[in-house]
Amino acid sequence: MDALQAASFSIAECGGLLFGLAYIFFAYKKSNLSWIFGILSAVSIIIVDVTKTHLYFDAVLHTFFLLMSIVGLYLWSQGAQSKKEIRISKMPMSSYLGYLLISIIISGAAGYLLDTQTDAVYPYIDCFQMMLSVFATFLIIYCVINAWSYWILVDIISITLYVLTGAYLLALLYIAYTISNGLKWHQWREMYRVQKRGRNVSV
Repeated sequence: MDALQAASFSIAECGGLLFGLAYIFFAYKKSNLSWIFGILSAVSIIIVDVTKTHLYFDAVLHTFFLLMSIVGLYLWSQGAQSKKEIRISKMPMSSYLGYLLISIIISGAAGYLLDTQTDAVYPYIDCFQMMLSVFATFLIIYCVINAWSYWILVDIISITLYVLTGAYLLALLYIAYTISNGLKWHQWREMYRVQKRGRNVSV
């Protein structure tokens, strides 16, 4: 039974890695398939979080990503995939640090609850990366360039958590996410410079 469970963990981790890499590839190609692979990757990671790593806030986060992918797939199927002009903004440092402080406070309270009432591991840092991810998601929606620095921090935290809990394939996936997000951050910085010269940019 233990061997069978270990195999299922490996299958779920492989699914999370392969589907996640496919998501990155098709997102770069701006293909509808990215949403499908995003859904499959999220489901795989949720399984690993619940059955192996006990990173329950990470499971909640990927449930959020799952729902966002379903919404994204629906919008793209309705023809919302056409290019649109965007207006990139930059968040002041006070707001940036404020989000970090809010994340720390919430992580302390929620992390303590899971630490004392469940078998969750690393609940404080797990909750912290979940909070940053949710903030970053909404900052991306509103085209705030600071979101990418949050994502890089989230990726580094996720890599650390997956290594500590033995989910090495998911750590590899988040190394790929770090590279992808770094490239996107660079792209947005270039678009921001173009925009400051009075020209419109689109995605």
